[in-house]
Amino acid sequence: MWVQDLTTKEILQSEVIPVNNASNENIEAEAKVFPNPSNDAFNVVIDRLASENAKVQVTNISGQVVYEGSMINGKSSINTATWNTGVYMMSVEGANYHYSTKVMVRH
Repeated sequence: MWVQDLTTKEILQSEVIPVNNASNENIEAEAKVFPNPSNDAFNVVIDRLASENAKVQVTNISGQVVYEGSMINGKSSINTATWNTGVYMMSVEGANYHYSTKVMVRH
């Protein structure tokens, strides 16, 4: 979530707000996002989602979607080589799970 000046489009404040339920807490402890910060790519591994069709989405600080894909066997590798340096929000949606985190890209 963020607060944005509508005139200048400047992000004034941002915060990650976790969804409160037991399954999300477990996924957060199990989720691996590496390397973070990333240069050319980062990996997402959530073993619990290996048997589910989970979707991965990454947005930039302006809220624009820069990546959408699926996890295969609870894993995904995301190429960041052409992305601008900065902070991105990554979210993973499974049938009964939601996980989100910040990812940094540095070149």
